[in-house]
Amino acid sequence: MPASSSPSTIAVMIRFSTKLLAAVLIVSSPLAPIAVPEADAKASLQVGTIIGYQLPASAVTIKVGNTRYHTHKGVYYRKTTHGYKVVKAPRGAIIRRLPLGYKRVVLRGKTYFRVRDVYYIKASKGYKVVIPT
Repeated sequence: MPASSSPSTIAVMIRFSTKLLAAVLIVSSPLAPIAVPEADAKASLQVGTIIGYQLPASAVTIKVGNTRYHTHKGVYYRKTTHGYKVVKAPRGAIIRRLPLGYKRVVLRGKTYFRVRDVYYIKASKGYKVVIPT
């Protein structure tokens, strides 16, 4: 097998100040999902990123129409054959609680709650994903 097509293994250690936050072993191949340490997830998860085959235990499953989504800390995912893929927040999705770090925003007299560039309005069963108008 040529060297350019063989999988490579990289050990990554992430430090914050003097404390070790995460140690991750990443095996890369053309189809291997990207492992994203939870400590760095907020900064690194872009739409289209595949994070692996398992979501954190505290992830919540929601349905919008006939489509199943998962959300964790304000990030939305869909299950694919290669792992969970980060997707745009589905308009109309309702979550029971806002993730930590939300900001209250008033636009044209209407109150929204913003988390990671996703806007929510208060709904009868929680908070609904909307596009501000």
